[in-house]
Amino acid sequence: MEGQCLAVVPCVSIPEVSTEEVLLDISPLNSYRGEYIQGDQSEWVRQNMEAFSKQMGVSIEGCELEAMTLFTAIERRWRQPGVSRARKCTNQTKARKGVRELRNLSTTVNYGASLTQGSGRRSRGLKRSQIKNALKLWKGEVICLQETKLENISRSVVRSLWSNRFADWKFLESEGASGGILLIMCKDQFEWAFSGVYGPNLDVDRFILWDELAGVRSWWGVPWCIGGDFNVVRFPSEKLRAGRLTRAMTTFSDFIAELGLIDLPLLEGQFTWSNNQDPPSKSRIDRFLLSSDWEDHFSHVVQKALRRFVSDHCPISLDSGTYIRGKSYFKFENMWLRHEAFTRKVRDWWGSYDFQGSPSFVLASKLKVLKEDIKKWNRESFGDVHIKKLELMRDLQDLEAKENQGLFTGEDRVHRLNTQSELEKTLLLDEVSWRQKSRVQWLKEGDKNTKFFHRTANANRRNNCIESMTNGELKWETQDEIREGIVAFYKDLYSEREHWRPVLGGLEFSSLEAEEATHLERPFSEEEVVLALNQISGEKAPGPDGFTLAFFHHCWDVVKKEKVGASDVKDFRPISLTGSIYKIISKGRQIQDSVLIANESLDSRIKSDIPGLICKLDLEKAYDPFRFSVLINGTPCGFFPSSRGLRQGDSLSPLLFVLVMEALSRLMDRAVDRGYLEGFSVDNSNAAGLKVSHMLFADDTLVFCGATRDQLYHLKGVMLCFEAVSGLRINLGKSEIVPIGPVADVENLVQVLGGRVGSLPMKYLGLPLGARYKSKEIWNPILEKMERRLAGWKRSYLSKGGRLNLIKSTLSSLPTYFLSLFAVPASVAHRIEKLQRDFLWGGLGDEFKFHLVNWRTICAPIQQGGLGLRRIIPFNQALLGKWLWRFANERNAYWRQVIVCKYGCERDGWHSKEGRGRHGVCLWKHIQAGWSRFSRYVQYTVGSGDSVRFWVDRWSEEGLLRELFPAIYQIALHKQATVSEYLNWHQDDMVWTVTLQRSLQDWELGEYTALMAFLYQLKINRTIVDQLRWPSTTSGLFEVRSYYRLLNFHNTTNFPWRSIWQSRVPHKVAVFSWLVAQGKILTLDNLRRRGIWVLDWCFMCKRAGESVNHLMIHCEYAQELWSMIFCLFGVSWAMPQTTYELLHCWRRKGPTYVVWNAIPSCLMWLLWRERNQRAFEDVERHSADLKLILIRTLMEWTAAISSQSFPSVFAFIDGCMYL
Repeated sequence: MEGQCLAVVPCVSIPEVSTEEVLLDISPLNSYRGEYIQGDQSEWVRQNMEAFSKQMGVSIEGCELEAMTLFTAIERRWRQPGVSRARKCTNQTKARKGVRELRNLSTTVNYGASLTQGSGRRSRGLKRSQIKNALKLWKGEVICLQETKLENISRSVVRSLWSNRFADWKFLESEGASGGILLIMCKDQFEWAFSGVYGPNLDVDRFILWDELAGVRSWWGVPWCIGGDFNVVRFPSEKLRAGRLTRAMTTFSDFIAELGLIDLPLLEGQFTWSNNQDPPSKSRIDRFLLSSDWEDHFSHVVQKALRRFVSDHCPISLDSGTYIRGKSYFKFENMWLRHEAFTRKVRDWWGSYDFQGSPSFVLASKLKVLKEDIKKWNRESFGDVHIKKLELMRDLQDLEAKENQGLFTGEDRVHRLNTQSELEKTLLLDEVSWRQKSRVQWLKEGDKNTKFFHRTANANRRNNCIESMTNGELKWETQDEIREGIVAFYKDLYSEREHWRPVLGGLEFSSLEAEEATHLERPFSEEEVVLALNQISGEKAPGPDGFTLAFFHHCWDVVKKEKVGASDVKDFRPISLTGSIYKIISKGRQIQDSVLIANESLDSRIKSDIPGLICKLDLEKAYDPFRFSVLINGTPCGFFPSSRGLRQGDSLSPLLFVLVMEALSRLMDRAVDRGYLEGFSVDNSNAAGLKVSHMLFADDTLVFCGATRDQLYHLKGVMLCFEAVSGLRINLGKSEIVPIGPVADVENLVQVLGGRVGSLPMKYLGLPLGARYKSKEIWNPILEKMERRLAGWKRSYLSKGGRLNLIKSTLSSLPTYFLSLFAVPASVAHRIEKLQRDFLWGGLGDEFKFHLVNWRTICAPIQQGGLGLRRIIPFNQALLGKWLWRFANERNAYWRQVIVCKYGCERDGWHSKEGRGRHGVCLWKHIQAGWSRFSRYVQYTVGSGDSVRFWVDRWSEEGLLRELFPAIYQIALHKQATVSEYLNWHQDDMVWTVTLQRSLQDWELGEYTALMAFLYQLKINRTIVDQLRWPSTTSGLFEVRSYYRLLNFHNTTNFPWRSIWQSRVPHKVAVFSWLVAQGKILTLDNLRRRGIWVLDWCFMCKRAGESVNHLMIHCEYAQELWSMIFCLFGVSWAMPQTTYELLHCWRRKGPTYVVWNAIPSCLMWLLWRERNQRAFEDVERHSADLKLILIRTLMEWTAAISSQSFPSVFAFIDGCMYL
């Protein structure tokens, strides 16, 4: 069924239009605002640029003509940027193509209404002809026409639209002059269900629709697809002017998640509906939703927006398609490492190769030959895992059939056990292979998540596939055109055209001390290389040689021999270790510093009512003066050298790029110093105070300047100088100018520099800039990403352990970046936690799922009986607390200078003053508000004592002195006095003098004496400055994790967490054991507590009432299994009354007790599966079979997590007896 297509065609009535109007509809007027007025700007460059560049320190003496030629060429490129030129040409090309196709399709389609008065029957015939031509062009297999506006449809109408004689059709009549759906399908397909939807506009009616569709889903057990106009969007980003996240959006997303539907990304378009007005209103209200089993039949399915021609809606198609890929090349399979003989084979092959040359050449040559040996070994010895899996499953079916016929023997029983064991190993290899293809890093294999890995890998292939591509007015559609076009594009991009560039001089740069320079040049050892190697995940995509890092992890002892004689740093680079070194170099950098400074500066400018401009400039990057190969649809194409740029992935590249950007920063500083740019004043009350003129981070450049033409001309001159010197180009297609305050004639101002006009709030470094305090709208992208990451279909393919890992990885990677700087609104925090709860407790099927454990317990640390998830608001407070710690300790940081200049600093210097007035768009006011909470958990180390208050600061481990000595504190003369005011030094001896308001009374003498004794036993180093300590960590340094634990404190309970989480069992089994320890699995007594009345009996022994403790300990089946275990290990054991107590006393320490510690989880898991099989499938197994399964499962888990291997179950049993 490859190449089939499902299309939803909207048929809304619209006025008839002429060819010219069609041209405007297909190719909208160019909205690019960066066009230049001919002559004006060039005149400024001709008259001023030479003198301006000299003022900036650009040395062009003797080369003025070459410099002006270069400046003119750069400005010409700015005035005619390729982006806008390409857009204009592309739109014109599409318009001409659209007119030709519309002429072939004749006119529009609308069955219910006339286009113009008197058109009548002629219009309906033309519309049918147009739809017929469109369906013939799109070659759909299933067609859904909406808003037909017909109360009845005959076979002749269907045949007039679709000439397929095997077609079947269904229709839903219209209600008066609105609605109506026609569904036409081909009969020769596999069985599946399709629902055409025309959604209502009212929220109340939408709720009814979601309930109805959920009921429709329950009628059929076949794959299901829904398509149509839902009249609602899922996320604010699906509207042209994104607003707030509404209740209608969240209920629509919840409906999709609860039914486990897949919402495919929309290709070749962002919106599906437009009101055709100026300014337009656009949204994505049409879509297809698929059940996960529907996608199983079409793993390469894509959803596309087609050209709009008869309606205000775009037709959308669902194309099963085919996977486009080029010639396959060698890729190392990490599952090969699981073979016991693989490393030995590699060592033998490697030793047989003989090459001469440099170590890098020898390594590359041996790897190239090794590929062929591995491929031959895989073909002849290892074999196809999928085929082997099918063969083993077939053998098990034959044995089962033999058992049903009564011909089963003892040898067959042993053979089945061995076959099942071999199948488990093969399934694990298959899971490892699909995990590698899926690129999923947060979930490990061994938890039966193969289907999830498989689906994720297919989604990656679908997203990475390039079917067509445009470059300006050119469109590449064939694979040869795509390959040749992309290679030519990058070859041109990375080629240097200029033969002369001016030199930047006369600027002061910071320099390294001699010791620092020597440190940079120190040699590194093999141990450092191995450390960096092990820090890189082995699951990352392979390099050009096809080998993953996992290969080098396992075979380093073999391949490192080629590196022993390495004498140059470049000899280590073929193994691609630079990524880890880059992480080491960049450790400690704070990207949020720039965002904080930008928001605080912007807030001051807005409150000053002085107009200004923010210029966000994007610099095009070029990488790697090396040889390039572009990977297109899985095939390397077009090797070519580069003559400009830095090497991407090289550990030196970011450092070199910083040096280049430092030159731009110095140019900006000089422009400010000489009055060419003014910047934004941080403190509005002090015009001579600190001003922020620019922020640079990587290639993102933010410039703050006044709203005048002169300011923009000077900024243009600075950027011309920088591009002339460095060769880094400004990408005007991504650059924008944002007016601040009442800026007059902003359109003409933008023409000076180019780019487009933006508005607040905007994005800077992935975070909002200029957003209102606690704005909910800025969190919409985070909520959208989390909903897509925690999609309902994923939970159907993941165990609870897998879901838990996905939740943890999602929370750590998505909202943490925002939570580190912005205060989260309570409603947003509630939504994030709800997404996590629903995902964790959801599962296969559409019925209601119980939330077995309350959320507060789940968010407790695992040592206290929780799962270690985080509550959003305390986590947000803990992350913001890091700023308070940094403010107290980073006294020279630039961002701290900005805060001190704007808000002031308390006399002790540990925190800033409280902000006053409205919040505006500032961020620090809310951060500083958390100081009173934060200060309760800090402790001071006294040095000079000048900034530590004697009575009210915690500088003693025993506590606050005002609480330890309250009577003396009450009569103290200065309750805010510092330690240095009470402490004097006589040579090296301390002299304490605590001044009081009056003389001591008799009853106060004892406490005063205790105070003096306490003070004189302290040890103080007066040679150091006062410091802030975090006493909750051994290092004394702040940790977000420890602060979160203090904010989210739980009463310490003696929970048996080690028996659960430190046992070597699959993660899903550990989660199950945790539920057992909590007493929350859905046994019959727990179901009755939840209001479900069922017969109170045990499915295993058919006698007593079923509870967690009965099922796992006291049931006769459980007692048989426990007795077998005790006999097997030769121990005597008095069983406790509860599983909680059992897990507490079971665990033993030491590597020899790996099997023993896994027994409770394994046995209880086996009992629960057997119980469910009896309850829901009415299938029972004999206790002897359960014992064999228990032993075999223990053996497989032991073999999977350790280096031990057992030839048979009997060998494993013998090994247990000697533990």
